[in-house]
Amino acid sequence: MSNLELSFGLIVNAIENCTAAILITDRDAIFHYANERFYQLISLSERRLLPIQKLKINESLTPEIELDPLAAQVVKAIVSLASVLNIDTITDGVSSETQLRILREIGCL
Repeated sequence: MSNLELSFGLIVNAIENCTAAILITDRDAIFHYANERFYQLISLSERRLLPIQKLKINESLTPEIELDPLAAQVVKAIVSLASVLNIDTITDGVSSETQLRILREIGCL
């Protein structure tokens, strides 16, 4: 199975065209990822138009979850919101067993 990651800028600059492209590719069982910054710019009604199946948490947050309880709470909130929207979460930049354990406890894939 292939993965398609759409950049923040691409979506912001051409959301209608991206929606059409995503809908076409979704028929081929390709998984789609959205960066959490993307959700800052779209409304829930627009979100429903996009067949997003996974939300990628920015790698800049990953090392912080080990050191800063607030960072871990932010990641937990992102994962909770994604769960409500029936979207799985993944993260980049895992570099320690502790980070992996925390992310698994939070519910991030």
